[in-house]
Amino acid sequence: MFTDLSLRLRVFLFFLFLACAGLAIVLGSLFVGFQRASSGDLAAAFTFAGILSGFGLLALTAGIWLLFDENVAKPIERIAATMRSRAHAGVTAMIDPK
Repeated sequence: MFTDLSLRLRVFLFFLFLACAGLAIVLGSLFVGFQRASSGDLAAAFTFAGILSGFGLLALTAGIWLLFDENVAKPIERIAATMRSRAHAGVTAMIDPK
């Protein structure tokens, strides 16, 4: 689905998703905190909301990092390793683009 898009657009979409999902996590956490605030303890409710949004953002960031690593960093490292080994071995044939 996203393989037809340019690399720059895919990276932009990663970070756009990160921003939108981060806002959704914070708003969802604030909503949960607001629901818990009906018991009367506002400090505990919003402390819970802060902790919940922090862990949510941490999980989101780790997930996006994993996708970025699998789809951008590892392929670049493979290409660089292939180019280094070909340069030291003196190979002049073309590199397989796949």
